[in-house]
Amino acid sequence: MNFYTEMRTVAHELLSEYGAIAMLQKFTNGTYDPSTGSAAQVQTDYYCIACVFDFEQKEINGTAIRQGDKKALVSVSQSLPLPVTNDIFVWEGKNYTVAGVKDLAPAGVSVIYELIIR
Repeated sequence: MNFYTEMRTVAHELLSEYGAIAMLQKFTNGTYDPSTGSAAQVQTDYYCIACVFDFEQKEINGTAIRQGDKKALVSVSQSLPLPVTNDIFVWEGKNYTVAGVKDLAPAGVSVIYELIIR
């Protein structure tokens, strides 16, 4: 096991101890239906472990990070795909839209996902 794989394990243990279960909802186009002329959206839910924090005032720049946005630190797991912009992040029963994603992956090993949610 390399150093960053160990750091991913440590991050997961800390988020498991101090965080809570959250859900990432991803939407994909289903099968095209010629009678409606469209494809239905298919929702897939992924449970994950996360901690959510308010941004500090000095981090809010009004564009990438807005007033009211939150930072979600999400544990990386094999069953959780990389979140992308416009996914839905469910935290404490409230739906947030993913506005930004940073895959903290030194040396190409994903350690933790940092999301901007609004």
